[in-house]
Amino acid sequence: MTPVFQRLLFAALLFVSLATLTSCSSSTSSPETQTGIFPTRLGVVWTYANFDDTTSTQRTGTTTVTNGFNTQLSGRSAIGQPTRFTPTSGASASDTIFVSVESNSADQFIYLTSLNDLFQEIPGVQIRSGFPVGWYPFLRTSGGAGSVYRIFDGVSVNATIQGLGNATIGATAEGRVDGQETISVGGRSYNATRLTITANLNVQIVGAPAALPLRPILRVWVAPNVGVVRQQLNPISIALAGINIPGSRQDLVSVSGN
Repeated sequence: MTPVFQRLLFAALLFVSLATLTSCSSSTSSPETQTGIFPTRLGVVWTYANFDDTTSTQRTGTTTVTNGFNTQLSGRSAIGQPTRFTPTSGASASDTIFVSVESNSADQFIYLTSLNDLFQEIPGVQIRSGFPVGWYPFLRTSGGAGSVYRIFDGVSVNATIQGLGNATIGATAEGRVDGQETISVGGRSYNATRLTITANLNVQIVGAPAALPLRPILRVWVAPNVGVVRQQLNPISIALAGINIPGSRQDLVSVSGN
């Protein structure tokens, strides 16, 4: 699985799309009145370049995300986004993520079925059960710089960690709007809003005397009427299991139909 917008980061990733908003009493903007940050009209296609760490220039693949279809999902008007990751070598992988954009076009929820959807599937860690499936606030910019919002709290999932056995993972996650930032991505400059999504994970392995803390951090840059222009995930490590992920980055190459 990849970051949100590869699964969104896997995402999550992933995470991601962070990683995904119209309430059941509101609707997405029409093509004639499209404003705000997140394009909602069908047919918008984003193409991203993927990199295997946050500073690398060595491209590892390409991800395409499409506003494919409208649907109703668990009480919300949603957009199904078929997503395809094509690595520089090896087989392609496809998935569909579901996002819901508030009527202000500035806030986005994501439909999560696993903890991995928001950040990343960690090799050697299998999430078995326990995550509450449903809608979660993912990218909420309307509060302005410095605003903080809870994504989920008090989540507990059952997992198996290769070489260590069964474990329980307690998780909380919150987002923060860092502020405005001019960012150059794919040869273009964007006046973007940067958000930081932080998870605090406590991995309690059965029989171990203490929990192992993990703190995945996903940073996302969004621009008006474009959506996500960059997202990057910090490195993740579980030393006892020999699991190390160098981090990842996803940069916008092009967007059409917005």
